[in-house]
Amino acid sequence: MERFRWEDRKAVLIWRGTHSNLWAEDCKAAPAARDPAMMEKCVTLPQVKRLPAWNFTTWLQLPRGRLVWLSRFVPFIDAKFVESSTVARMAEDLEEFLRDEELIAPRIQSEAFGKYKYQIAIEGNSAADRLSWQLFMGALVLIPDQPWQLMAPMHLLQPWVHFVPVSYDLSDLVDRLLWLIAHDAEAKSIAQNGLAFAHRHLTCDDYIHYVDRMLRTYAEKLEE
Repeated sequence: MERFRWEDRKAVLIWRGTHSNLWAEDCKAAPAARDPAMMEKCVTLPQVKRLPAWNFTTWLQLPRGRLVWLSRFVPFIDAKFVESSTVARMAEDLEEFLRDEELIAPRIQSEAFGKYKYQIAIEGNSAADRLSWQLFMGALVLIPDQPWQLMAPMHLLQPWVHFVPVSYDLSDLVDRLLWLIAHDAEAKSIAQNGLAFAHRHLTCDDYIHYVDRMLRTYAEKLEE
């Protein structure tokens, strides 16, 4: 999937996605980045207690909302929502506002993501599920703190070796990107490590092997 040389890519973080974060009453993103109890309220409560309530009161308390709003002011962040029939619609006045600010955009082809140096694996209503193909694209991937346990072998990823960590509330995202832009050789090395990890652990054969081992272990437990 890696088709673009690092040197030919734009030093910009690219993201497109839906407004799939779920909101719980009194959830606030900034405290959740420091307080496990608030993190549990914002992220890990059962979905029946967290709702797709996207409106002017809630949207900046949700990670994807914060990311998209940052792109309005930061020239090296290109993050926009795309339309989807699989998630509940946001409040009409919020949707109108985001369209006026050009923060809702058409989908782009997956190949186009390869033209950018940085991507972010930001959670929606569960752990980010696009991480594997982001690594395969040779991008440097930023991963926010999250309580979700990444599926094996993703748990083997090491911060500052295979990816760059950021806070759940994205309060340090701009500083992280400024550092990466100023330290391009280090950024390229981390991206290459992530790509090598993907080729070593995330191929179809690797996943088949993992599922086979999981099923065999489960069968052994049933026989005990």
